[in-house]
Amino acid sequence: MLHFEDAKETYSYQFDCGMNVVIPLMKRTQMGDEEYVLIKNIVLFSSDLDYKENSVEIIRKAFKKYANILLEHLKSRYNDENQVIATFNDLMMIPRCMQSLGEKMNRHYSSLVLTNCGNVRGSLSEEIFWRL
Repeated sequence: MLHFEDAKETYSYQFDCGMNVVIPLMKRTQMGDEEYVLIKNIVLFSSDLDYKENSVEIIRKAFKKYANILLEHLKSRYNDENQVIATFNDLMMIPRCMQSLGEKMNRHYSSLVLTNCGNVRGSLSEEIFWRL
């Protein structure tokens, strides 16, 4: 069984991102189901690394589409333009945090596999490492 203390080093980036950025932003913006679904799609389409050019164009269009839908939704939710902008900026910090987390985790996960820190050795972890 994995205990929190055992996972602390391995998952420190995820804990930091989730507990110090994502959850406080969700609370501050009073994220509802609509914003949650839109942010999930924005996160999904926020990275176009390692894709062919045709795919990159589709990903960028989808990102813009969902970001625009989020903005329009916030306009209908709030009457104050400043509140719309502030909430939109706060919510868009979530994909930025996830992208940053992904970059950090690639490096962090690679070091965990290479040093076998956190007992992550095994065929699955090594296969994931070599595909990063």
